Amino acid sequence: TFINGRLDIFSQYFPQARNIDRVGGFLRTRYSYDFELRDERRSKDPVGQRRSLTPQGRDDAARGDILDAYVFIDGFVADMPASLRYGRQVLNWGESTFIQGGINTTSPLNATAARQPGAELEDILIPVEMLYGNITRGNLTLEGFLQTKWESSEVDNCGTYFSTADVVADGCGPVLLGGQAPDFQVIEDEVFAPREGDVEPSDRGQFGIAARYFSDALDGEIGFYYQRLHSRLPYLGGRVNNPDAPAPELGQDSNPDLPQADFPSYFVEYPEDIDQFGISYSTTTRGGTSIGGEYSYKRNQPLQINTIYLISGGNQLRSPNGDIISKYERKLRADNPDDNLAGQRVKGFDTFGVSQLQGTVLHFVDRVMGADRLVFLTEVGATYVHGLPDTDEQEFGRSGVFGIGNRPVEGAEFTGDNCVEGRDGAIGQNINPSNCRGDGYTTSFSWGYRTVLALQYSNAFMGANVTPQLFFSHDVKGFSPEPGPNFQEDNKQLGLTLAFDYQNSYAAEITYNTFFDGRYNDVRDRDFIAASVSYTF
Repeated sequence: TFINGRLDIFSQYFPQARNIDRVGGFLRTRYSYDFELRDERRSKDPVGQRRSLTPQGRDDAARGDILDAYVFIDGFVADMPASLRYGRQVLNWGESTFIQGGINTTSPLNATAARQPGAELEDILIPVEMLYGNITRGNLTLEGFLQTKWESSEVDNCGTYFSTADVVADGCGPVLLGGQAPDFQVIEDEVFAPREGDVEPSDRGQFGIAARYFSDALDGEIGFYYQRLHSRLPYLGGRVNNPDAPAPELGQDSNPDLPQADFPSYFVEYPEDIDQFGISYSTTTRGGTSIGGEYSYKRNQPLQINTIYLISGGNQLRSPNGDIISKYERKLRADNPDDNLAGQRVKGFDTFGVSQLQGTVLHFVDRVMGADRLVFLTEVGATYVHGLPDTDEQEFGRSGVFGIGNRPVEGAEFTGDNCVEGRDGAIGQNINPSNCRGDGYTTSFSWGYRTVLALQYSNAFMGANVTPQLFFSHDVKGFSPEPGPNFQEDNKQLGLTLAFDYQNSYAAEITYNTFFDGRYNDVRDRDFIAASVSYTF
């Protein structure tokens, strides 16, 4: 059971000034209370143990937020219309609809709010504090912003239904390293990687400019964009362990000048100064079809290194003949042959140029299947990582829930096998080798599409408007960069919605979502039904 309320306050004033048209302010607040998560003991860990949420998780289950909160002034500069806003606000650039990671990356996302019953767009996009302005001359509009405060995206809290990484959200962790041992035993024996403080970026250094021009020759609007932003998504990094009894003959390091630690630790990091360039185009055909598309390029986009190899490198794990298991550790030692890695912090990402191309088509068909209107909306997108190395050199992405791949060490001299089933003390060290494969990692190219079909019936039932809707998502090929990948090969989602609206004040909606297919689909067991009733006044 869930309660969600929003309050919008808008005020404006029309001064008697020559170059000022109006001034005003806008405030939007939101309050939500999740009775199940706040008051009940319903969260489960991966082996089915019930427990309460973390204190942070319980606080997030009942919270009030200030969303938009800004002041504005509209007027003229040299007889050209201009506008200026300052405060918490959402900025929408580009032509994306469903597929994220393109031009429209200014506002972080609230993943938890996106799945709540009755969620709307203003619940999902997190406003950020910025100064924004625009000015128009003829068919040309210039825009710019300067962010004055950094905000991160909100991920699902550990132990909640949609969480697939229970070590990232505030207050979550540590990473348990005890295999199938009970949690209390793992904690008591300290067989875990503790969480260090988050590495957050500066509030400074985030800005962007845009130029949009309506071309009569192209019969549409073309836009050019540049942004420099700090990551809104979290990346996992680690600190290498510092054992008091290392095995130097196996190449394990120890540093007596640093605190001793048998196991590695980890931290959440948000990389800075990601440069993005973009171009967009939108038009409407004579038949009424709206078409939009965009291309974006990030020249230093961070890619998450596979966290399993990050942890094994932090543990300085070796094969029976002394070979380094983690390819990431091998790369670090090759790049820094004279360094003692014990107790040192290492980042969990590398940067690459990343291109993304996407296009959207929106079309209406009147009077079909007894409905007043059929709405058809589809978006196709593709992502390309420039210069991505082969997985023989380094693995990026793939959720840690799928375990280690099948190529920890190459060569005939390797005498161990991390893909042989067995438990501690037995031949083989992998209790679940079913995903011990070399695929599922980030690929250079990936693509997919999203489609919505909706039928609008006016006054269909006792004066209420009824809208049945179908949503289908298909990740066709390849694996996009993580975190927050757009496409994971063969993943599919089907959503069925039935919505009622009466006099634009009363609304009700019931939705069923199912996730299926995809070998590395970590939400394919998260089907859900959501129902909501709302009143707007």
